[in-house]
Amino acid sequence: MTLSFIEHLAAACRKPINEPVFLEGYQEVLKGVAADGTFVVHGLTLTAPPGVYSPHETSSTRFVMDHFFGAGLTQPGGRLLEVGCGAGGIALMAARHGWDVHACDIDPLAVAAATANAQRNGLALTAKQ
Repeated sequence: MTLSFIEHLAAACRKPINEPVFLEGYQEVLKGVAADGTFVVHGLTLTAPPGVYSPHETSSTRFVMDHFFGAGLTQPGGRLLEVGCGAGGIALMAARHGWDVHACDIDPLAVAAATANAQRNGLALTAKQ
């Protein structure tokens, strides 16, 4: 009997979590969040203060930015709401291509970073907590 993707996924979700392995992976995620600094990604200069999710090399932000063009998202006129924006990389990538963008984050430092990054790159962005 061949299992479907959903059946494989459901079976995987029923397995107990290997806590040491999970915690090791989670620590890697936290290192990424702690990867503050200035990053140049696809021509955008993005600064992330400590504790704000940055577009570091293995981040989901970097992944989306790297695949923005391949997904055909470069036509102007789109609209984007980036929830959990961190330093604002995805929203700013869309803004650079003429999209109407809004961003939000629960962390006021992230909202401030996204706003500062928009100004630094000469882009319009509405960011709110």
